[in-house]
Amino acid sequence: MNTGKKNQNFIGTQIRSVERDGGKVVDVPDGIIFPILASHAAFVYQSAAGWQLNKPAQLKDEELINVAKQSYMDIASHNPQSMGKSKACYSSLMQVTSIYARLLRQA
Repeated sequence: MNTGKKNQNFIGTQIRSVERDGGKVVDVPDGIIFPILASHAAFVYQSAAGWQLNKPAQLKDEELINVAKQSYMDIASHNPQSMGKSKACYSSLMQVTSIYARLLRQA
């Protein structure tokens, strides 16, 4: 994910908790970021060179942000603190990345 807490792909999501300044995203709450970051675990593996991250190019930030937005609204009731503590929010994002990881391994 590019620039994490300032990812401009949050523009247009209408997530109230995202702090903006002059139309630019300046801060995304940790409760929204952590489930997105945790979902990347599906792409982490250990090799002879050490731990590696192999995120498929087909998976775009916007896809995970959209799933995070749905979790934020539907599961966490628009509360980033609740989202960061909700197993269901983490699971919804992990389902998406797990599918991509499975397809990546099959290729």
